[in-house]
Amino acid sequence: MVSGCAEGRIMQAKRRIYSNFQRFKPIVEASGEFELIDVDDPSQVLSVWQIFWNAGKQDIVILNIAHARLYKLCLLRTIFFWKRFKLVSVDILLRRPTNWKRKLFRFYQRLMLKRVDQFVLYFRNTSYYEKLFGLRKERICYVPFKVNDWELGINLYEADTASGEYVICAGQTLRDVGTFIKACEKANVPAVLLTPGKDLMKRHGTQLSFDHLPANVKLEYHTDGKEETFLKWLKEAAIVVIPRFKTDISSSGISTYLSSMAAWRCVILSQGPGAEDVLTDGQAVIVPAEDVEALAQTLKKLWNDPLERSKIALRGRKYAEEVQGEERLLRDVFRVSIQ
Repeated sequence: MVSGCAEGRIMQAKRRIYSNFQRFKPIVEASGEFELIDVDDPSQVLSVWQIFWNAGKQDIVILNIAHARLYKLCLLRTIFFWKRFKLVSVDILLRRPTNWKRKLFRFYQRLMLKRVDQFVLYFRNTSYYEKLFGLRKERICYVPFKVNDWELGINLYEADTASGEYVICAGQTLRDVGTFIKACEKANVPAVLLTPGKDLMKRHGTQLSFDHLPANVKLEYHTDGKEETFLKWLKEAAIVVIPRFKTDISSSGISTYLSSMAAWRCVILSQGPGAEDVLTDGQAVIVPAEDVEALAQTLKKLWNDPLERSKIALRGRKYAEEVQGEERLLRDVFRVSIQ
């Protein structure tokens, strides 16, 4: 027979989830089975060693991006191989190694990532992750990404799907701006290249190196860091273009195209992970990567066909309504992580 005090202590013993996800606590603790340890809580930021040492065999560590922290935890798990807990990586960004330094680092990545129990990714075509970095298919879970600011008003936004003043290339990670500029010049459509600054884009794999722009392409800056400013540019566009490289093996551009769809805009997206493997019902027009002619023809056709733009935008908005915002994303991450 268990005493009342002992029974109370047993009932209070919950499994712990260590995570750097913001606003994760209500989702985790609503289950009644887990308590959340916020590893970035300003009152007590936990070091990698503290996370590793404190996590018990029934606990789960869920890291959103946080690459350096993830690799350090994997290294500790390699050294202290008898220590047990579940390690989940969410939205890890891996790039195709293009020089000897990246190729050398890839061997370290492959070794460390074997220590991750589960990968949660926002795209389905993970073949390059599996081939180049050794991720095992059975350890990968697909979860749709979220619409930024869905709960903050974009969900109620209404717009004319056939309207718009220009074609825009927005975002900063791995954008093939050279193909975009050439295609816009060839199609002779009014275009905007929106940038947060050359240095920031360079750090995210996008090079803004050109001597001059065609007369129909304007360079505009988004430097205030505000999502409202970014959305304003998207809302006033007729077409949002996300040009990507053939070497892109992750889902770059996904947050931009979801925000554009939520804003009732027609989207053109280069082929690659997070494109044709996710958008399977005509939510966007998908063109070959780094193909100036294909992009130019698509731009010209859609610019002169508001009805077709409207059909694509409606399908895109419907998809945005299905994936919703951060609360849905966190529920899905929690669900697949505890399986």
